[in-house]
Formats: sequence, C-alpha cells, structure tokens
Amino acid sequence: MSIYEQMEEYLLNKYEVGEKILLPQRVQDYLSMRREAVSNAVMRGKDSPDHLSWKHYATTLDAHTDIPDLVAWELFYTDMNVPPSVLHAYELRMSADPARPYVKVGGIKPMLDDGKTTPEFVALASEFAENMGWDIMELNPPALSISLEDLSQVESLMQALGVEGDPLSFMQTDTGEDVTLA
Repeated sequence: MSIYEQMEEYLLNKYEVGEKILLPQRVQDYLSMRREAVSNAVMRGKDSPDHLSWKHYATTLDAHTDIPDLVAWELFYTDMNVPPSVLHAYELRMSADPARPYVKVGGIKPMLDDGKTTPEFVALASEFAENMGWDIMELNPPALSISLEDLSQVESLMQALGVEGDPLSFMQTDTGEDVTLA
C-alpha cells in the first residue's frame, strides 16, 4: 500500500464525511464576540438615521469581518485534541450559526496537485511517517517548495525588501528554541 493510500486510510478512520465536530468553547466564545461586535455596529447605524457616519462604519465593518475568520480556525486547530496536521488534511466547514456550533467534515483534501504533494499532506506525512510506518520517500515532490534555481529570485526579493542575509539562513530563522524538560 502506498503512503498516499495509508494516509487516506488513516484519515478515513479518524473522521467520516458528513461528521460534525463540536466547536471547542473558546472558539464558540470568539465567534460570539465577533457576531456581537458586528451586531452592535449595525444597530448603532440603524439608531443614527440623521447622519451616515455609523451606517458607513457598520457597512464597512460587516464587509470586512469574516465569521469565522482564520483566527477562529487557528483556535479550533489549537484547542482540539487532534494534531493540526490531521485536521488540516480535511475539507472542513465551520458554522457561523450559534445554534449549530460545529465544524462539518466535507471530505479529504486533494493529496496531489499536478503530480506534486500538497502542503497538507507533506505536513501529515512529516508528522506521522515514523510512528505509522509510512515510507516518506514515496511522496512525490512537494507542490510548495523552493528549488536551488529559485534562490537567486528569493535573494533579489529579500534585497528589495531590505532583509539582510542569505535566503537559506533567513528561512531557518524563527524556528523556535530547543526545549529540554528538567
């Protein structure tokens, strides 16, 4: 069985298509705060008919406030007792309706894009290959990568942005500190 088949089997055993995953309370609270803020602005706009200032503000806020947003997704990934790389491998839809506080599993995301391994499955394989006995060498090249030929373009971009150093050193910065438990 190929690593792609093994990853698919693992994911199909974790969550089923159509399954509803209850949102952690912190995510529900976050979404509630965002809905409340938009609602307050809209009501203020309706309560100020003599000028358009608050109506304009409410319209702008509503147009630029996604519920849920990427922060809600990050809170979801963080608060679940499942590694983020597992959750990120699924097509998920988070409900904005407070009466339906769940994420619905729509299926597994595509593993390959134009014959290359998608980022979600590079992450999944990297995290689980050793423990699950998957042969990571079976993976097709990653869809998201930088080749040696790209380094000169990256270096030019870094110079244009005023970033000092070489591309390889820059990409390895902010990787965190090694932690040792006493």
